[in-house]
Amino acid sequence: MLKKSFHKKKEVVFIYLGDLLFDARITNMAQSLIKNNYKVSFIGICSKPPSFSLYQNIKIYNLSINHRGVLKYVSFFWKVKKILRKLNFDYYVSSDLYSLAPIIFSISKTKKIIYDCREIYFELAAHKKKPINRWFNFQYENFLLRYVNTIMVTANSDYVFLKKYYRQHKKLNWSTIYNYPGRFNKKSQTIIKKNKINIIYQGVIQKGRGVKPLIDVAINSKIINVIIVGNGEHKAWLQNYYKKNNTFNNENVFFINSIPYVELFNITKQCDVGWCAISNMGLSNEYALPNKLFEYLACNIPVICSNFKNMKNIVKKHNIGEVIKSSSVEENIKLIKKVFKNKHIYKENMKKVHHKFSWHSQEKIFLDIFNF
Repeated sequence: MLKKSFHKKKEVVFIYLGDLLFDARITNMAQSLIKNNYKVSFIGICSKPPSFSLYQNIKIYNLSINHRGVLKYVSFFWKVKKILRKLNFDYYVSSDLYSLAPIIFSISKTKKIIYDCREIYFELAAHKKKPINRWFNFQYENFLLRYVNTIMVTANSDYVFLKKYYRQHKKLNWSTIYNYPGRFNKKSQTIIKKNKINIIYQGVIQKGRGVKPLIDVAINSKIINVIIVGNGEHKAWLQNYYKKNNTFNNENVFFINSIPYVELFNITKQCDVGWCAISNMGLSNEYALPNKLFEYLACNIPVICSNFKNMKNIVKKHNIGEVIKSSSVEENIKLIKKVFKNKHIYKENMKKVHHKFSWHSQEKIFLDIFNF
């Protein structure tokens, strides 16, 4: 009698100083791997136990990080290191710069490390006026890259820029994996009222993310509702700013806490316009191709974006929205009204290119990375 042959599933772990439930990129990558017979684990912060079937096949090592500043990164390093010393995986995916060191200092040099470089870390907005921080981040990343097998970036501009800076790493494999969204059909009740133009911002609430100009629009318009979905260090300040300056008592800015990625689309698709504005506070911002841009597209709502090359090229080339050309509140209100008035045109164009900007178009490129 012939014995059955069993092939052990290859195991992949994602390490991330962030929350699995709210991270679109990791969610899409993990599901692609699971579909293709990989075992997937996650080490990071999980704000609450995931109740969705989407996460049932993912082993989660939940970290409790209660520190801020430098201590936050130190605590993360030691807690990840402690877990990795006890476990063994075939592939280690560092989903940000801060996860690279605990991987490299915990595992054998023969292990395969994939670095998901989502930013140009030494050109972050936070370092614009801090040359020492910029220098340190460059040197730190440059040192760690000698132990990395593959680096993934989110746009071709990042690929060109970073490959030039790190050209000495000859054995490093490069791949561009765009932040295109997957689709999840979990239903939820309607919560967005349709009595006004509803414009949405979704994502981390920090300085330079274009949220304050959007609130200024709401304060000065009686026909626009602003829906802000997410959490972040700047949220409380913005809530107070709106309360203090809302002299007309419009009651048209609605803050919604971060929503798990699998539910986010059900909020987004109820809105009329997607807001994707980023301040020019560093090269990393200038090269940005945020996942929210493609999530708006997937939900078939027109986009208003910053006048930066990467975003502008997509929005104008496919005529799926408009580009911000002024910091004037009045001009932004006019722009929103224009997009809303012509939304049927943008929506038709979005339907034509939707497949091009979906995770499905990235899946094979991503999976090929695990064949080295």
